Amino acid sequence: MLLILFALWLLLSHHTIVVTSNGSVGFLKKTSWTFDGCVIGESSWANFSLHHPLLMSRILLGDGFWVIGGPG
Repeated sequence: MLLILFALWLLLSHHTIVVTSNGSVGFLKKTSWTFDGCVIGESSWANFSLHHPLLMSRILLGDGFWVIGGPG
């Protein structure tokens, strides 16, 4: 039950970002608790910046926690 609550909290309060070209996986805090954009998968950072320019600007300013890899 605790694991389910943690997963729900993570999905509602963070964007999970996966970029497959360099194997990056990270989390970026959301501004609102919704299921919108829970998991964002892109093939490259260029595609990510085209589709999500506001999130990319936050990442470049140092927001986010990277488990593997990162921008750049």
